[in-house]
Amino acid sequence: MKYSITKILNFGAGPYDNWAKRNLKGIHRQLIELAGLKGNEKILDVGCGPGNLDLMIAEILSEGSIYGFDIAPKMIEIARKNAEERGCDIDYKVGSSTELLYKSDEFDVVFTCLMYHHLNYEEKNQTLKGIYDILK
Repeated sequence: MKYSITKILNFGAGPYDNWAKRNLKGIHRQLIELAGLKGNEKILDVGCGPGNLDLMIAEILSEGSIYGFDIAPKMIEIARKNAEERGCDIDYKVGSSTELLYKSDEFDVVFTCLMYHHLNYEEKNQTLKGIYDILK
């Protein structure tokens, strides 16, 4: 599954970025509000796509750090470009949510927005176990 979805996400990365910028600000705002960020957290966005949520987080994160992770290289390419254009230092990596490349107890907060529905049952379980492991 992850390889076919990667092809689809790579193909649609540009149009998705444009759509997301226009349509997801409200959802992103609510996620950030629910997280109750203090401004000094180490944050991971799993399935970050073009990084629009991360850019909103960067506006309020004074001392923390943001990492983004996505299976689609084209999404990561766009996320890096968007962050650079806004002067944001966000560390983006390509990879699968079922194989998170981070240490146990590394992150204060993990976000995932509009990614989970792309996963099958086993991938959902692996992703949640990985997220649980990397949270402090």
